[in-house]
Amino acid sequence: MDEADRCLAIMQSMGAQLDQPDLHWTVALRKAGRALIAGDTDGAEQLANEANQIGTDAGEPDAALVFGGQLM
Repeated sequence: MDEADRCLAIMQSMGAQLDQPDLHWTVALRKAGRALIAGDTDGAEQLANEANQIGTDAGEPDAALVFGGQLM
């Protein structure tokens, strides 16, 4: 989990530096997955909702599909 957190921090930093909507969406997806692996189902659901909103706002055509998969 420590390595996952380290990699997620790098992704977040790069996303912030590059300010690309698809990177923000990808980071949000990974944060939701990280919460789920840690057993935080409520947090994972909240983060999945946030990722869906980011993806939708960014015009990601697969945002709704990926969101459905995360909820499953």
